[in-house]
Amino acid sequence: MFKNCRKEDLRIVALELGETVAKKVTIVELTEIIKENKYYKDDVEFVKELIQYTIEDRKKVEENRKKAEQDRKRAEEDRKRERVEEDRKKEAENRLREKELELARLNVRVNSDNERTGEGCNTLDALVKSVRIVTVKVHNRPEGWAFFFVSLERAFVSKNVPEKFKSEILLNLLGEKASNVLTYVKDDELNNYKQLKSIILREYEPSANQFLEQFKKSYASSK
Repeated sequence: MFKNCRKEDLRIVALELGETVAKKVTIVELTEIIKENKYYKDDVEFVKELIQYTIEDRKKVEENRKKAEQDRKRAEEDRKRERVEEDRKKEAENRLREKELELARLNVRVNSDNERTGEGCNTLDALVKSVRIVTVKVHNRPEGWAFFFVSLERAFVSKNVPEKFKSEILLNLLGEKASNVLTYVKDDELNNYKQLKSIILREYEPSANQFLEQFKKSYASSK
């Protein structure tokens, strides 16, 4: 009867039976108080059921408290993940804005130099150097390829890069990373920037296309 009882259970039962219980009392003392109670002597089964109900109620309260704590922790973890994701988005947006500002400053400087010298940036070497300055490097993070191609294609537009130079500039910027692709890429694909881009993404970052599309949508929606 008293096997799974805690002191708090026995105290509640004793009070329910009409007993007066001191603040400081032991489990043994509470057990004796219950056994000496008239209800216990007249109907042991009644007291046994009362004890059982008290234990069950206490366990329900503990389970509800535990569940509430688990829900609170899950909610807190969800909020942390949301904050981390929001920080990542802000960081990406800030980096993109910094690159855009850098590109704008560079364009002003290049245009000024061209006006002064009468020369344009139309040779392949000059284009590679010019595009490299405003193109982010590929990072190990999943979104690295997305940032790289977004900044590269912005540089293509800004520098008015002819279509025939895009593939060669891309391979030049990739450096050693392009070696694996060159071993099996076809000649017609080598001169096609879009096809070459798809091959590189498949080779190095299978999910990069999804990251790129998500990034473009996110950036477009923020305008």
